[in-house]
Formats: sequence, structure tokens, C-alpha cells
Amino acid sequence: MVLIYMKKIVLIAFILLFSLTVLALSLDTNSVRYEQGEKMSFFGSCTSGTSLQLTAVMDVIHIFSSELKCSKEGKYSFEYDSSFTDAPGNWIIKAVSNEGTVVKKISMLRARNASFFLVSFLSPSSNEIFLANDLNIVVQVSDKGKPVDEAVVYFFDLDGQKRKMNFISNGTYLYEYTIPFNSDINSWNLLVLSEKEGENPIGGYGSMQLNLVPAVISVELIEPVFSSYDLSQEIPVKVKATYFNGKPLNQPKVFLKIKDREIYLEQLDFDTFYLNYSPDMLDIGSLTLTVNAFDSAGNSGNISKIIQTKGELLFILKENMLLIFAAAVLIVLIVLLFSNKISRASLLNKQGKEEKELTQKIKELQEDYFLNQRIGTEEYKKLLAEYTSRLNAAKEKISRIKK
Repeated sequence: MVLIYMKKIVLIAFILLFSLTVLALSLDTNSVRYEQGEKMSFFGSCTSGTSLQLTAVMDVIHIFSSELKCSKEGKYSFEYDSSFTDAPGNWIIKAVSNEGTVVKKISMLRARNASFFLVSFLSPSSNEIFLANDLNIVVQVSDKGKPVDEAVVYFFDLDGQKRKMNFISNGTYLYEYTIPFNSDINSWNLLVLSEKEGENPIGGYGSMQLNLVPAVISVELIEPVFSSYDLSQEIPVKVKATYFNGKPLNQPKVFLKIKDREIYLEQLDFDTFYLNYSPDMLDIGSLTLTVNAFDSAGNSGNISKIIQTKGELLFILKENMLLIFAAAVLIVLIVLLFSNKISRASLLNKQGKEEKELTQKIKELQEDYFLNQRIGTEEYKKLLAEYTSRLNAAKEKISRIKK
């Protein structure tokens, strides 16, 4: 029985401990629906002595962020005075500590007085915006056709940061904003909010949908200047590569492409790149030089120039001396080989004729002596010995030539 009670006590203690752990960090608010301009209250429980981060975001827009200390009682609270320059929509409130994360969703409604002013865009004039470009955001704030000069005007950049615009004149406000070169956002809803403070504040808003396209990299060819070069000369390749607004490339890679070869240029300063290219025999004739420039985000640009290359005789001989020597040796060997074959054939033909002639003379000599009895024995022996000696010599020469 005692054992059963002890088990129950342990179980209850475990449940209480677990509950305390789970409920150590909490987040609550006095409402889940607010209007612009209202005071917002956030509170909850936490572990005494710890710190926590309370943030509010809407999509990529950062609304507020505050670091809070947990009280001795294990509580925290935070009040935020919203304004007409806070973006309306669904906010995500997040409390983060080393104990975990708690999230709450609320709705921020557009206040009636936040829509009085008309916010008109004077710039940009085009919906297509290049990355890395300098963008002048210019709006005019008016109330029933009259310019409003004493408003505070904000816009939210691509990183969701709230940026205050500068008053120029006649209800016109400006911000010079550089589009990040490596933004991965294709579409940007440029939101501008305004407010004129006072006992009864009023405001206005405007938005413009922009399309972001890859940055334009400008590549200017400085060298080569000439359109014709000798193969014995180095070809200077010098370019200036920047973003379209003249700003330097981020981690640039600039290379020369010739046929299937890629050769990187050396960076001389922030926008200038250089290379001395040594042509070879494969480059003779029409040669296309293409310089490509990239930044670390993959934005690119290029420029090409066609030049003519010609080879001087001495350069060709120098560059191909080994090949020319080998060709000359081969030609000599071929000539010697064919000459030898022709000489042997000529000698064989000559000795063959002599062999036939001597064989025929011996035959005729024998007929004159044995059949016709035209010559005497002494003359027959003398001529037969001579013809036989010459015939044997011819046969011996034929045998040597054939070996």
C-alpha cells in the first residue's frame, strides 16, 4: 500500500515538474487584433533571471525587436506604440530564450486615419529594376491635392528594414537606395507609409510592384587597340568591368575566352583587368577575343573583338624548327629509298638484257660450229670461252643486285 502511494507521489511530482518546464516560457497579448496607432501589450512567464528576445515580423519586414529581462517573479512585459508607418497585415510575434521559442499571431489592421494622404510614386518610373543598381525612390505626399511637407515617410527595403525618407520640397520625399547585387527576390512590393504626427495623427500609404532582374555588368574593352597583330607579338587585353552604375564588382572573375581556352585576367585596380596573350600557330587568321566578367552572385557581362593575326616567315621557321627538320629528313629518306629502288631496277634490266644477248650468242655460235660448220675449232673455243665468261659475270651481278 505504501509502495503504491509512493509511486503516485513520484508520478505527481514528475507531472508538476514537466508542467513547470513546459510553462516556463509563455507569450500572451491583450488582443489578437490591433489598429495602426494603438498601444500593444505583450507579457508572459519565464524563468527568473534569464533573458529573452521579443520580435515582431511580417513576411520579410522587421517591425520591432527587444531584449527583455525576466523578473524575480518569473514574469516579463513589453509595450509597443504602433503607428501609421507600421505595415498592416498578419504579424508574427516570437519570444525566444534558452528555454525555447513561443510564437503568437496577431492582425494589424489599417486605421481609418492612416488612409487620408495620397502617396504617389515619382520614381522609379519603370517596374523593371536591375540588381546592384542605384534606385532613387521618390514619392509625393498630398492631402486633397495639397502637398504635405511635415510628414514622416518610411519605406521597407528588400531586407525588410524600415528606412526613413528625406524631405526635399513641395511634399516630395527621397531615398537613394542601392539594390543588393545578390538578392534572390524576383518580385518586390515597394511599400511606402506616411504619417503626420499630432493630437489626431493622419497618414497615407502607397505601393508599387517591381520586378528584379539580374545585374547588368558593363565590360569596356580598352585593349587591343589594333585590328591586326603578328604571331610574334603579344596581344594586350585590357578591360574595365563594373556594374552598370560604375560600382566595383563583388568578388569579380574576369577571363579571356579564345576558342576552347579560358585565361583569367589579372586585376590591376577595382575596375581594371589585364592580360598579355601570346598567340600560337593555331591562332593564325581571324581570331575572336571574348572577355567574360562575373560577380559572386552569377551576374555577368561580356565583350568581343575580332582581330587578324599573320605569321612572319622567321617566326614560323622558329616556332616549327623541329617539325621542319623532321619533314626534311623524311623527304631525304623517301628520295633515297626511291632512288635506290630505281637504280636497282635499272641495273637488273641492264644485266638481264646482257644475259639474254649472251645466251643467244652462245646458241648461234654452237649452230655455226656444229650445224653449219662456218667457223673452225680454235675460233669456236675462243668465242665460247669469252661468251661464257661474260654470261657468268652477268648472272653474278644479277644475283648481287637481288640480295
